[in-house]
Amino acid sequence: MPKVAINSNYGIFRLSDAARHAIEALDCPHEFKDHASHEDRTCPFLIAIVESMGNLASYRSDRNDIIVVNVPDDVRWHIHEYDGLEYVAEDHRFWCGSPNDGMYIMSERENIRQ
Repeated sequence: MPKVAINSNYGIFRLSDAARHAIEALDCPHEFKDHASHEDRTCPFLIAIVESMGNLASYRSDRNDIIVVNVPDDVRWHIHEYDGLEYVAEDHRFWCGSPNDGMYIMSERENIRQ
C-alpha cells in the first residue's frame, strides 16, 4: 500500500528546516526546498521523516499540515489540490459539454501511478 505525504491545510506543502535537514542526512536523492513535487511525495525518506516528526515536519509546527495517507495498491491515483489543501484522488476521466460537437473528454490523466 503506497504512502503519500500531502498538505492537509490551505497554503503550500512546505517542510520545516529540521525535516529537510533530517531528509538530507539520510542521503535522499530528492531535493525538498520550499515545496515538494507530487512525484516526490511517495519518497520513503520523506514518509519516514513526516511519520516520525509529526507536527515538527511542517514549517508551521503549531498545526499538523503535512500528513501521510495510505492508498490501496490497486488504485491509480493523483494528488488534487485547491489553494494548497490537498487530497489523494482516484484517477478518472470527466466530460463537459461542447456547444459545437456535444460531449468531449476534457481531461484524462496521463501520469498514472499505481
